[in-house]
Amino acid sequence: MSSADQYFGFVDEIISVFGSDPRTSAIKEYVFGEKEQGLAFPTMFILPDDDDPVRDTFTNWESKLYLVLINYNIDVETGKRDTVRMALDAKDILEANPSLNGKVHAVEVGRVVHNTGKDNQNRVVHWEQIDLIVKWKVFTDGAETVDPWLEALAIWTQNELGAGWTVYRNTYPEQYNQPGVVWRLTDIEAREKTSAAFEVRKSFQATVLGSKAYQYSGAMKIVEGMRRDIKIALDVVNRRYMTVVDPSVKIKPDITLPAQVTVTLTRLTNRPTDEIPYIMEIDGRGTIG
Repeated sequence: MSSADQYFGFVDEIISVFGSDPRTSAIKEYVFGEKEQGLAFPTMFILPDDDDPVRDTFTNWESKLYLVLINYNIDVETGKRDTVRMALDAKDILEANPSLNGKVHAVEVGRVVHNTGKDNQNRVVHWEQIDLIVKWKVFTDGAETVDPWLEALAIWTQNELGAGWTVYRNTYPEQYNQPGVVWRLTDIEAREKTSAAFEVRKSFQATVLGSKAYQYSGAMKIVEGMRRDIKIALDVVNRRYMTVVDPSVKIKPDITLPAQVTVTLTRLTNRPTDEIPYIMEIDGRGTIG
């Protein structure tokens, strides 16, 4: 299923869940994009993040969706109270509804913003706005092209961590195992070293899944193994290896934020153009020069 299909399916599910729950069934209208006239309150605007790439090449494991709840009420205090209560109810529904289980990673509720204006009868009216930021998971069907360096890195990681771990390439499937590691290619660069050779540098990032204890032990074992081995085999038969550069780990105390490992792998080649297909996979951010 493409990222676009997942996005619109996820939005449809949210609307259905809100409509069937008495705490949010009062929402009269769902708006995509901009609309200023003829709104039926309370209204919820549904907006993807500016960086939310609704396209098939999406490889990030998490994206954001903005739900903007707007509620009209002549009485200011009543309007604020009702809007905040509905937003908190919406947060609870998104995090607890069985049909959304595994898709919603976290929901953040912003501040309530008070607005004042006049209606078509020239009466002073008040409305309240509050944002919900929904972090949701995008899954892959596993059909995308895997960079051979990424494949070699994944195999090395699996051997290093052992049979109790699962290592995924690019993204993880809808039904994934923990503890696990998701490696993805983030950047490619080729630098001319001599008239006949280029140094290709590829940057990778791993998300470590599981309890904090597993995240810590897995991330540290990966980094320590890389510093020990210095090189990772790309093609053992033809004696082709990648050199490990600056492996590092980032672990935050927040339980909702997984541990991450970053590393750059390098090797010399006289055919840097072989890497162009993989540069295109990361949206042209790689450079050759």
